[in-house]
Amino acid sequence: MVWEAKSGRVVKRLKGHTGAVLGVAFSADSTRLVSGSRDGSLAVWAVPSGVPLGTCPVAHSKGVTCVDFEPGGTVASGGKDGCVKIWRVTPGGSISLLHSLLAHSAEINAVSFSPDGRSLASGSDDCSAKIWDAEKGALLLTTPRPQPACLGGIEGPASPSAPSGESHLMQEETPGKSREFRGGRAAGHWHYVASVAFSRDGKLLATGGWDKTLQVWDVETAELVHFFNMGAPVCSVATGWSWTGKPNPVPRRAADYHRVKSCPQDRQDLVQDRDRARI
Repeated sequence: MVWEAKSGRVVKRLKGHTGAVLGVAFSADSTRLVSGSRDGSLAVWAVPSGVPLGTCPVAHSKGVTCVDFEPGGTVASGGKDGCVKIWRVTPGGSISLLHSLLAHSAEINAVSFSPDGRSLASGSDDCSAKIWDAEKGALLLTTPRPQPACLGGIEGPASPSAPSGESHLMQEETPGKSREFRGGRAAGHWHYVASVAFSRDGKLLATGGWDKTLQVWDVETAELVHFFNMGAPVCSVATGWSWTGKPNPVPRRAADYHRVKSCPQDRQDLVQDRDRARI
């Protein structure tokens, strides 16, 4: 359904998928909407008319879990098959595949374009977040796994392996060198990465996970710059801060990040609470 944000009224009910819709995203001009469903299909709709512009019946064989619209009109999708895909969407809604990004080894939970559309971030049940070159389809950066000694005996999910029948998922589509983020022995997520989001200038990436942490990474230096213990799984992250260029900027309180917002599973807004969320 499409809702009017101010009044909360339903503007249009969109019908076409045969399974649960797990991801939706507006185009930059809000004239189109992309949706992804558990039935494996991807659809583009006109807004506010709700007219279907184009569909891909089998975008992901095991279901679409997340989608994002790049400012220039490109669409990204993630699936239960462990694959991230980038699609060309014409103004009329025609959908064609540009890249299949195959370095994750488990279900994709989140995809997010950088503001300039040149990079794409993804988060997965394989406990990693990755950054891709959206134009070339090449893997650029991957978050590390924390060293066992830093976990204090806590056990995460079993070591990820390629889904049955999908052994090719460990291979990159485009050969090339990629880097791993740095940040010490505790850097990275030891449980599913559920959310990813770039800062407005594209220089920082926030990742949230089922390990109850929110981590902020410098995309240019490939280093971890902030680590937050949230107290509950971080299932959604929205960002609105800008990078000052100063080394290791530490605000007096988390609310100084403006619209940095984290939604843990228990729905507590821990980041925006000015009284509690002090650093």
